[in-house]
Amino acid sequence: MASAWVFTPGGSFPYSGKVDTYTDGAYMFEIGDDPRQAVLTIKHLQENGWLDDLTEAVIVEINAYNANADLFAVIDLQIEFQAGRTATTIKDIHIFKLYSYLGTAGQLTIAFQIIFAILFALSLFREGKKLLKQKRKYFSQPWNSLEFLRLLLCIVAIVMFAVKEGVRNYHVDTMKSLQGGYHSFRSMAVYSDVFSAFLAILVFVMTLQFLQLLGFNRLIGALFHTLSNAGRKIAMFALLIFILITAYSTAGVLLFGRWNHDYISFPSAVRSQLLMIFETVSYHNIILSHPVVGRLFFFSYVVIAITIILNVFVSILDDELRTSKRDPRDLSGDTDMGEFMIDRFLQFLGVETGQGAAKADDKTHTDSVDAQLKELEEKLDLVLQKADSI
Repeated sequence: MASAWVFTPGGSFPYSGKVDTYTDGAYMFEIGDDPRQAVLTIKHLQENGWLDDLTEAVIVEINAYNANADLFAVIDLQIEFQAGRTATTIKDIHIFKLYSYLGTAGQLTIAFQIIFAILFALSLFREGKKLLKQKRKYFSQPWNSLEFLRLLLCIVAIVMFAVKEGVRNYHVDTMKSLQGGYHSFRSMAVYSDVFSAFLAILVFVMTLQFLQLLGFNRLIGALFHTLSNAGRKIAMFALLIFILITAYSTAGVLLFGRWNHDYISFPSAVRSQLLMIFETVSYHNIILSHPVVGRLFFFSYVVIAITIILNVFVSILDDELRTSKRDPRDLSGDTDMGEFMIDRFLQFLGVETGQGAAKADDKTHTDSVDAQLKELEEKLDLVLQKADSI
């Protein structure tokens, strides 16, 4: 208990709260695993003025381990004291696996890691060979750039996994050496969260690569062609949306930040403005914060962001789709390859495809493209009608 009255410099990851971020150290002590002794310790500190008017926050860190599920949890409970001695509470729970290779799941993990290493080596060899051959022209293709990004992310993921295992071994050895004493696993928890988030980004990039397979469908190819032609207009539209959301988010923080939790900070205000488009932000909470200005804020945003801006976006796509419809020659390529693969497969099964007739009659081919483009145009018109109804 004597350590509770001695200032300990900060040596761990910072604790982030709603009011401030705490990195400079604190007055720390161990509660222990005996509930009765913990209550007596806290009562003694309270009676002797351990908390005073200069206390900014109290943070309780708890380690919990479930051996059956092999799950380790680091629980942070924070109480922040603001001006006027009002208190704000935060709970932060980090859950991660301490050991990666236990039981049947561990064996499957090893097998999948071996498969991943083999596929990664083959992809690295293939793309390296292509890069040496094409040089700068390699990055002119968007799919090549995406594949290059995926390989970089894979390399970083492998390095992070190796570092994660080293950090885990360090914490486990330290905990064993303490023989029942408390050891903070917060750095391990934060690193596990960062590693999981990085893996999510890697999976996202790998999933985007499946869009390349959709290029074999002529209708999807027409959509890709439309988006590619409208790239500059969409970029300007994105800039307009960014300015609009930034302006309304800043105004929301200044107007409602004191009363509405959704606008307590700028990031939360940006999130609220994005969710407001999908009607997931409570209109009544905004009205309670400021009856008159809240109504003007809400209805002006709905009219500008939903009624006007979304119609502009649909109009951009509709205009470019009409351009693609007038000149369908740019839609060939991967779509023709997809049709060739399907025809070959059907011929292998003994099914008549009529591919020769399609090649002989270019008019039928063009009519088919026009019909599919018309179907896509009708779907965009339906989206426009939905936006008008909103």
